[in-house]
Amino acid sequence: MTRILIIEDDALTQQIIEASICGPDQRIMAVSDGDEAMILLSQEHFDFVLTDIFHPGLSGLEIVSRIRRDPSLRDISIGVISGHALDEMATDAQRRGADFVLAKPFDPESLRDQFERINRRKFKKVEIEKPCPCIGIEPKYRFLHGTIVGDLSGEIIIVVLWRCNACGMFRCERRIVQQGQIPLRLEPPED
Repeated sequence: MTRILIIEDDALTQQIIEASICGPDQRIMAVSDGDEAMILLSQEHFDFVLTDIFHPGLSGLEIVSRIRRDPSLRDISIGVISGHALDEMATDAQRRGADFVLAKPFDPESLRDQFERINRRKFKKVEIEKPCPCIGIEPKYRFLHGTIVGDLSGEIIIVVLWRCNACGMFRCERRIVQQGQIPLRLEPPED
């Protein structure tokens, strides 16, 4: 499950963000205060943080800096939205470690594209992780994500990400299928 924290003090913008990036197997939490966000980040695990620059409490820039300095939070992907995305603040946000900056008002499709780009980047990192220690102990995998990544002369490559229910390790597999025969249901891998 992808856990997303939104830090935005405008309720309408919060709703637009949630509608833009919500999907299956996601948990989205939204707060309107930077101090509250840092408390949540210290208590719960998040994969992605999307913050405005200006809101009550800690600024979005300070949140980006604190996340990048904290070893336990460093792997969180960070997006920044701002009415000042073309000025020094946007540059400062990226210098501090934001993965992307979007200008307000933003196009929901642009936000979704940035979110998917970050998910793909994290997906590539998963491919190099060590094998599941449950191999040989009947691991039960659950489907996390699948995507079509290429077409090779009538064959289609499907990349699928699974997660072991027992230990939480990820497994990435590539399947090649004939064009027109993309399965509607994917069976978990057999070890």
